[in-house]
Formats: sequence, structure tokens, C-alpha cells
Amino acid sequence: MSGRHFVLPFYHIVFPSTRPHIRYLYRYFTPEEFNKQIDYFLKHWQPISYEELIKLHQNGNLNKSKVFHLTFDDGLYECYDVIAPILYKKGVPATFFVHSQALENPAFCFYRFKISLLIWHARKNGLSQKVKILLKKRYDIQLQSIKHLLKTVDHKNIHVIDFLWKETSFDYDKYLSDRPIYMSMNEINKLMENGFQIGSHSLNHIRFNTLSFEDQWREFEEDKLKIETLLGLKNIPFAFPFGDQGVKISFFNKVKKHYPETLLFGSGLFSSDHADNIVHRVPMENFHMQPEKSIPALYFHHSVKKLLGRETIYRK
Repeated sequence: MSGRHFVLPFYHIVFPSTRPHIRYLYRYFTPEEFNKQIDYFLKHWQPISYEELIKLHQNGNLNKSKVFHLTFDDGLYECYDVIAPILYKKGVPATFFVHSQALENPAFCFYRFKISLLIWHARKNGLSQKVKILLKKRYDIQLQSIKHLLKTVDHKNIHVIDFLWKETSFDYDKYLSDRPIYMSMNEINKLMENGFQIGSHSLNHIRFNTLSFEDQWREFEEDKLKIETLLGLKNIPFAFPFGDQGVKISFFNKVKKHYPETLLFGSGLFSSDHADNIVHRVPMENFHMQPEKSIPALYFHHSVKKLLGRETIYRK
């Protein structure tokens, strides 16, 4: 064991079949796989609520507590109709990090979901070559494969995907009518009624290390305050989109000054941190193995880093 006994697994979605807006982004687990993973965590750790987690963190006892707390990013619809029923049945608390934009606008679509949907639509309908021609003609973008759009388009030029949706006649409203992408306000309120915690996840889901300090603060604070207002909450936690890599200590200090009760969630596996208002999670979907193999391997890796004096994330 590495000296850290608690574990914070995090996921985005659990579903038995393909979800096109996620298909080209990351691997996710089926309900059967997810059930087995929860049973593994229950066998080796004690589940705790967010309130219990923050108390352990504040009194300095978290590292030596053999506990786990589950978190889920993005507020996807499957959190409501697949994940929450499994957790409720097993008595496992969790925190769901949501976007205020999705609460205010049911048609909101994260830019990488847009790209995945375009790739799926083009491949399904034999439009890949048309997409390449349109990209070259309109934007002078040349791709060997339309999957490379994931590396070519980001939040700054998402209008490219909007243009391609239109030119290839992708019907987003029809897609949403078959099954929503995000949870609604009503569904999130039902999660809260069942004892689950809600947190914020930024306004636009942009990598924080690509933003100015002022934009980082806006992404954090405006989303947090909107969600707290919409849901009648206070002091909700915050999870960095795409992780906390490269975020400077000045950001953490400002959060601590203005929102001392807010706990931040990163994705540094089992690392400790120079900032004392963040805890680090394990992104389960990054590993192509079940936790009975991945978690011990990660603990071993962290033990080696600790021996080398590299287990702490230091921030500029």
C-alpha cells in the first residue's frame, strides 16, 4: 500500500450499447461490468458520502481512511436511468458533476460530443469523403481520416462542425428525441432527493491549462453559482474538465479565499497535492482492465513514486 488508503474512482457513463456522441471519445463500461466494479470496491473499501469525504479531508484523516467515493462527470442522462439505480440499490453514495449550460438549455452539446456525432453520422451514411472535401474546400483542412477531427477541432473553431452538420443534414433534434444526452433539472432533483450530491464542472468544459487566469475563474465561479442558484444548494464541489494539469497555485488560493468550503476534484490518480483544497481521482475509463488489476497496479506505481519523492503535485 502506498500510504494513501482511500480511492476516488470516477466515470462518465455506463450503458449496454453504443452512444454515438461518446463512441469516438473514450471507452465506457456496461451495467454488468460496472456492477462487478462496484462490488470490488465494496469488498475492499467503505463507501462514504460527499459530506463524510469532506469532513475526513478537513480533519486530516482522509489519507489513513480505507474509504471510497464515486464521482461522475458531465451529468449525462445515463447517470439518472442506469447508474443511480445501481448505486441506490447497493447503498453507495456518489457525486454527479454537471454543467449549468445543460441545465439551462436541454439542446446544449459539448463540442467533443458534436465531433463524435459527426464522425458517427458520416460513417453510418457513407459521407466521410464528402466531409473531407467540404473541409478542404471551405477551411483548407486536409484529413487522412475524419477521426482526426478530434485533434483538429476544439472549442475555438467548433463552427466547423456546425457547418458540417448542416451540409450533411445531421438532425440533432431527432437524435435528442430518441434519447437525451444530459439529465434534466427534474432528474437531477430526483437524484438529490435520493441522497446524491451534485457538483459543478465548468461553463464550457474547456481544458483549464489553455485558459487565462481570468477565464479559469469565470468558468469555475459562474458555473458554480448558477448551479447553486438553480438547485438551491451551497458550497458544492467542483471537478476540473479534462483534469487539473497545469493549473497554478494562485487559482487554488483564490478558491480557498472566496469559497473555503469548496472541495476541488482533480484526476491525478493517487497523488497528493501542493494545494490543500483538491483531492485526486482515478479515471476508470482510462484503463482497459477491471479494477482488481488496475487499482493494485496504480497503488504499486504510486508507491514507487513515493520512494522517489515524486508522489506530490507541486504547482507554480
